[in-house]
Amino acid sequence: MFPQCYDVILVRGTSSYSSLLCCLQSIMTHRLVSFSHVIFVIGEGTCIHATTNGIDLIRLSEIWTSPDYLVKKVVLRNKKINTQIICWEDDEWAKQLHKFTLKSFGAKYSYYFGIPKKWIDDNKWFCSELAATFLKKIGHEIVPNRNPEKIYPGHFQFCLNKSEWEDITDCYESYVKKITDGSDENCLNKEDRAYYSIGEAEFVNAQNCYLILKEAENNFRNWEGIVNAAREFRDKVNKMVLESAINKINDKS
Repeated sequence: MFPQCYDVILVRGTSSYSSLLCCLQSIMTHRLVSFSHVIFVIGEGTCIHATTNGIDLIRLSEIWTSPDYLVKKVVLRNKKINTQIICWEDDEWAKQLHKFTLKSFGAKYSYYFGIPKKWIDDNKWFCSELAATFLKKIGHEIVPNRNPEKIYPGHFQFCLNKSEWEDITDCYESYVKKITDGSDENCLNKEDRAYYSIGEAEFVNAQNCYLILKEAENNFRNWEGIVNAAREFRDKVNKMVLESAINKINDKS
């Protein structure tokens, strides 16, 4: 069993902000919540998440080695999604995932979790909201009839008690160990080196791809703004010339 798209990783940060988030969630859900952060898997070695620095990609190995997260982690996989991935020949979800990642990549973090998007910036994201939004797009709601912006890390934690979700943390920890061991240049295990090389290549490729596409998108918007400004200037000049011509005609008459 390998990591795959649409898996969900639950972690808890080491900061006081993470502790506050767990406290707030416990109060709001009336249940003990142990996790403050949700990371969404978009490839075998690549994930996307929303932090206070914004929405960015993160290596799978970084999640297990970063001092920003506590040791205990949980990885969830939806059995229905897994079955659909295996059965589908043409994965339409992959196209949706790419489009969604491009939209959210580089966006800002939302501190106002639980507040409807219509009241705040449409392209600001809270971590669990990011994952819940895409899962809803492909027909899998974490909590039925509940908006993604009102989905917290705790709601994903409660999925551990639902039959359609399975805990595959051991699979990820085993995989990450292979990647970590393989990252050592002196590693003689060819399989581990291959795991590391493939995962690293996928991450770098994905990051560069989205950086280039986002830059192109921003440049297009800037160019579009310049073109619109030029059109407005042209219209003003044409109007002034026309008014001047009309005034001259009126003066002669």
